[in-house]
Amino acid sequence: MRFTDLATEKVRPVLVIAAEPLDLIVAPVTGHSPRREFEVALQSWRVSGLLGPGSVRCSRLCAIDRSQVQKVVGHVLPKDWERVLAEMKAWFARLLAAADAVDLESLLLADEARGTVRSPRLQRPPRRSAA
Repeated sequence: MRFTDLATEKVRPVLVIAAEPLDLIVAPVTGHSPRREFEVALQSWRVSGLLGPGSVRCSRLCAIDRSQVQKVVGHVLPKDWERVLAEMKAWFARLLAAADAVDLESLLLADEARGTVRSPRLQRPPRRSAA
């Protein structure tokens, strides 16, 4: 997959998490040991086909077009896959807990006061007139 910092572009390895008809859901694989929360070291990297040790960045999921894949390097072994899934579940649990803590009604009222518009999914439904 190509990653860019807007000045340069570099082909980087990813772990495919899910395959959709046109897109792949992937997590970047780095060449360093875990440095942040929700990063998982691939213990079986040599058997998996990687050129060196690496970590999966479970909190950096993204969707890419299948055409961006240049080659398949290898496959993650079940023990590493289970660890990646467990870390992704922990990350999603944190996201959901944070979402539950957001007071959507207050956000919508503040937006209305400012005259800003959120995405249609977050907009207040139209008020019904009393009949």
